[in-house]
Amino acid sequence: MKNGQAYLLKQPYLYDASYLESVTREAMFYELVKFDARFSDVRHIFPNSLDFDSQRKILILDYTVEGKSLWQQLSQYRPMLIFNLIEEMQEIGKLLATFHSIVVSSNEISNISSKLHRSISQFTQPQPQILSQISAANFQLLKIIQQQSGLCTSLEQLQSEWQVQSFIHGDLRFDNIVIIPKNQDRNSSQIKIVDWEFADLGDPAWDIATVFQELLSCWIYGLSDRQAPEDASANEQILKEMQAAMRSFWYGYRRMRLISGIEANKLLRRSVRYCASRLVHAAYESLQYSFQLSYAAIYHVQVGANILRDQDSGSVHLLGIPFSV
Repeated sequence: MKNGQAYLLKQPYLYDASYLESVTREAMFYELVKFDARFSDVRHIFPNSLDFDSQRKILILDYTVEGKSLWQQLSQYRPMLIFNLIEEMQEIGKLLATFHSIVVSSNEISNISSKLHRSISQFTQPQPQILSQISAANFQLLKIIQQQSGLCTSLEQLQSEWQVQSFIHGDLRFDNIVIIPKNQDRNSSQIKIVDWEFADLGDPAWDIATVFQELLSCWIYGLSDRQAPEDASANEQILKEMQAAMRSFWYGYRRMRLISGIEANKLLRRSVRYCASRLVHAAYESLQYSFQLSYAAIYHVQVGANILRDQDSGSVHLLGIPFSV
């Protein structure tokens, strides 16, 4: 920190070729955002890129000390925060819709594209490299996933549904959404979205699905912590609040993108299916350094499997989002 200003330095391990590439890609993306007029309506949500040392691969960004990630806010769950969360989710939906509406051709971003095509079915046919590096807990998780033939088939089918339609963030976990609270200089909270190294042309449903998954994960982690019969009422209440947040996000997104009817339903259904895949991903990511399976990881996989078994019921009854008529 210098003169009250904080900085974030992103520097990869020199031996990690993929991270060297991702830092370079992120720096080039920030340059595009800074100078391209098409990003003017959403430029305020990006971190301010100050400098990039292309030789040593060091990216320097402004860092807001007073900001907290959305996941940090949710982990400090209190009923009074839910009203703020619903407002914030609506605003996030609007901002994401505006970003997804920016028209960029593949030729324009060929030098920064991550070639992002999520390997949605990587858990059904894991490569030897994955098997040689995974934790003991994730090895057990893969066995559970592969024993569910219906889940494996559904995940493999999702691979063919990917539609390259817009610019996407690609990793919109709540750790990457930062809320800066209002103060005497700001009448409202400010939203920043960070870590854009996976930004690419891709399927907007993936970003939407990640938001749905993060809110469901908040409920699922609560389930794993509160398993006594007397906790049922609290778990049900938290799900209702997460559903209200998901509806707020979806309606904000849908209205800003001016989509409705059949078009909105198609996007919602694809997002719900991707959400199921993201739940499986979240289970895997949570066990990267674990020796034993957790209840939360098992619940994530089971909820994902249930959604893929009946996506329409999952949207209406689990996410709390009805389809357009």
